[in-house]
Amino acid sequence: MAANLVTGGFGFVGSYVVRHLVGQGEKVVVYDVSANNRLVNDIADRYEAVQGDLSDWPRLMAAVGQHLIDCIFHVAAMVAPQTEDSLYSAFRANVGGMVNLLEACRLLGVPKLVYASSTGVYGDGLGTPPIVDEDSPQFPWHMYGTTKVCCERLGEQYRRTHGIDFRGLRLPPVLGAARNSLGHTAFCDRVLRETLKGKPYKVYVDPATPIVSAMSVQDAAKALVDLRNADGQRLTRRIYVIDSLSFTAGELVDEVRRRVPGAAIDFDPDQSISASLRKWPVPNTDRARIDWGWQPIHGTVAAHVDNFVTEYRADPSRFA
Repeated sequence: MAANLVTGGFGFVGSYVVRHLVGQGEKVVVYDVSANNRLVNDIADRYEAVQGDLSDWPRLMAAVGQHLIDCIFHVAAMVAPQTEDSLYSAFRANVGGMVNLLEACRLLGVPKLVYASSTGVYGDGLGTPPIVDEDSPQFPWHMYGTTKVCCERLGEQYRRTHGIDFRGLRLPPVLGAARNSLGHTAFCDRVLRETLKGKPYKVYVDPATPIVSAMSVQDAAKALVDLRNADGQRLTRRIYVIDSLSFTAGELVDEVRRRVPGAAIDFDPDQSISASLRKWPVPNTDRARIDWGWQPIHGTVAAHVDNFVTEYRADPSRFA
């Protein structure tokens, strides 16, 4: 039976890709530098795991070759702030890892690679409001986004030259109970986790601050699998921009209070963060909806909060 290889399958987004695939009865091999499988430990009998780095060429080739892989979901990546601390390490891990995977596809005949890119590929100078689509200019101001642009172009080149069916998504901030919440959008997860623990929380943006684009981790996993399954004849792009949620900080807090009665939440705005979030790009996802019928599960902030609370309360130890 052919199998899927999920790089970073023990990480945040990768673990939900694993869950989605095994939920469909598919064979899955996790390839991860970490051995910590706490996010998928409850389904450990339904996947195989190989501990390895993407730079370990012999180990990677063995993992792909021995398991009859017919699709690679490439989710693993070095992320900020580590990418900004060492530009060389970021290039070696993210771009070098992508080249190794594409070469494994070429040499071993793996027909398809689905890549998790990011809206971090966009930069400043996108207009007001900064609405972006698949053809918008890419001028990332950080190394993480720069490596994502490189990987997108590499995938397209290997498709043109070697016929690998490369597909990818530019994901917005992905939210969920298991997220290692860093950066400007960290409050979206922390306000839920802290109040569900019975602790107070101060939101560091003003109530009117928009999260112009986001999605639940379940929707991110679903979208990657949906894109793999899409009819290639209908695809007009190799990379699609996608999201499913937009809301204000105040709307999020209202939903948290609805689901967590007595939640002690205050606002202590950092106006520089609020101002920055107002400049984030707004994806136009029309092409994904038209080309392969993208539809989210959690398309409202209420649905996202309901899902977050239900998942967290079912097993808080997973999200410690």
